Order: sequence, then C-alpha cells, then structure tokens
Amino acid sequence: MKSVYSVTNMQFFNPESTQKSRKKRGHPPNSISLKLSIQLWYYELLERLGFTKAQDVEKYYVTHQDDYKGGFRNSNKFRLYEQGKYSPSLKIVSWFEDRPSGKFRGTEKILYNPFWTLLDNPALSNEKLFDLLYKLPPDIAVRLTKPNRALTYFLKQSSLDALAGCLWLICQVRHDFSSPPFNQYYPAISTAFEVFFRLATKKTYLPIAEELFNCLKNNFLPIDKNDKFLHLMNKIDCNSGLNLNLTLLNIVNELSILKTFKEAPPSCLYLVHKKLTNSVIEKIMPLIKAGKWRQVQQNSDIKKLKYSLKRWEKLQRNNN
Repeated sequence: MKSVYSVTNMQFFNPESTQKSRKKRGHPPNSISLKLSIQLWYYELLERLGFTKAQDVEKYYVTHQDDYKGGFRNSNKFRLYEQGKYSPSLKIVSWFEDRPSGKFRGTEKILYNPFWTLLDNPALSNEKLFDLLYKLPPDIAVRLTKPNRALTYFLKQSSLDALAGCLWLICQVRHDFSSPPFNQYYPAISTAFEVFFRLATKKTYLPIAEELFNCLKNNFLPIDKNDKFLHLMNKIDCNSGLNLNLTLLNIVNELSILKTFKEAPPSCLYLVHKKLTNSVIEKIMPLIKAGKWRQVQQNSDIKKLKYSLKRWEKLQRNNN
C-alpha cells in the first residue's frame, strides 16, 4: 500500500490546538460521532469516580468548585451528557482534565480523538487524511507507514487511538482505489472490528457498544453488495463478538493471573487469543460452567497462557 506522507520532521498532536477550535460553550451534538464521544467521556468520568448516577457526578463537580458556598441543586446537565444530547463546555472538560490529583487526566482526549472525525467521514481526501495524521499519537502515526505491521500493533494496543489508526488505513485504501481490492481492504476492516470488540469490553464502552458498532458497520463496509468479502463481514455480530472477549477476560480474572490490574485490560486479549484457540476454549468451557477451576488451571494451554501473561504484565510495569 502506498503512503501519502513522510514522517520526516512530523509535528504531532497538541491537544491545545484542538481546544482552540472547539466552541467554548456547550451545544447539542450535530453528528452521531459527537454524541458517542460525549457519552464515552461521561462514562469515563463515572468509572473513575466510582459513581452510578449522573446526579452524583454533577454534585461532585459543583461541590469541588473553588467558589462553592454550600448547597446543591441538580440541573440534570450531566444527565444530558449521559444521553449524548448536549456537549460539555470547554470549561467543564478542562476542569476535570486539570484536577491536581490527576484522577481525570486523559479524559479530554476522548472528546478530541481523530477517531470521531474518521468515523463520520469514511471518504476523506488525502489532504484531510494527512492533516488528521498529525493529531494521532506518534506511536500510531509512525506505524501507518508500514500497514501490515501497523495492524498487528493496533491489535496489541486495542485502544481508541489504535481504532483510529485502523480507520485511517481504511480511508486511505478507499481513496486510492475506486473498488478496493480484497487483499488490501479486508485486513484493515477485519482488524478494525477485532480492535473494537476488544476495546468494547471496557465498562465505559459497553453502554454505547451496539450503537458504535452499527456506525462502524454502516460507514465502513463496502457499498457493493456483490463484493466477495461482504458475505464474511455480514457474519459479524456485535453481541457474539463482545461475549467471546468478555468470557476470555473473565477466565483471566477468575484464574487471578494478573496481580497489577484489578481487572484484565483489553490489551491482554492479544495474548489470550493467541494461546486459547477455539479447540482449547471448547475443551475448557464445560469445566468452567461446572465451576471446576482447579481442573482448568491444570490444562497445559492455560499454563502457557499464565506464563505469557505474567511476562506481559512485567513488561507493562517496566514501561510505566
């Protein structure tokens, strides 16, 4: 696949440049991608606070203001964010992002991620694709020069940035070919959906998973109904894809393999899928359903998985 850019002297994404272009005041979303980004931002706040209701998040915001004088009246502002009916103002987004505790660091990047632009615009021009490239993190942008290796890296990451990288590659192929060839289009498409199924196992993504899945499917599957791989892609089902990965993560959690993480993260699924083939899963599932976890642990493939995950966990600790 030819590359449309050079990485020489590349200036990468600066969140402040994106903030300046956004409206300072909140406003109703004008696209499905903006609606989903607002909801995802809200659910990330909810998860980090450990709350279950929008009212509790709003109360936290109000009572932690520097000029707070007591009392609280719920305006249902955060309820609207939960439903994706209104976008938060720059003031609110920045307030959470800049808290001294660092508890909400990285939440604003959810709203400003290039993924949402790519999701809404699958037919971007080369010039606009090039502009978006600068907004991707360096580790994602640089790897886009070698698509085959990039897709493997994106699977390992299973992040929103990785999903954005997949969509960027898809948009490039669609731009370069009026009728994208199977061998160039299908790898990027299948990787994008696999990254989505892994990423969507996170609690913050589950409430919007089905709507986000449908948006991906409607915008990025080929329009040509006679295309030979459309038959394969039509087999993709949101619930079955999610349930498989949730089951695999549950196995990792139940076996208490990872000590650093409270719950197994989606990024570890790259190893889990490599070690637990369909035949292995079919063999251990009856034991799991019967609650015979001791026998599950004695399985040779499970032992190999535990060894690989412990090495992976050590690497994650060293990198952080």
